[in-house]
Amino acid sequence: RRHDDQRKEFMNLSDEFITRLILDYLRRKRFFTAFCALEEESGWTSEDLSKELTLLRKLILNGHWEKAESLLKPLESTSPTDFTKALFSIRKQQFFELVEGREQK
Repeated sequence: RRHDDQRKEFMNLSDEFITRLILDYLRRKRFFTAFCALEEESGWTSEDLSKELTLLRKLILNGHWEKAESLLKPLESTSPTDFTKALFSIRKQQFFELVEGREQK
């Protein structure tokens, strides 16, 4: 009887809630390719971000470094400190991924 009750509770969860749980799990496990694919296919994200931040995150996760940096360009004139910090973070991530790629070879 208890198993049936648990299954009914699970079935009542919304598709969006379950998808967001899976997205969170994929992000924590660093399965970024699967994470991006699920976000793209489902249309849901694990976080509530603006469209610009969502695009920036996707560019970074997919290794499109130049596109990510160009998306930041408007910040350079309006908020130079934020631009510098964001640019540094992107380049630091790029460096870590290059190092990781060499270690795996």
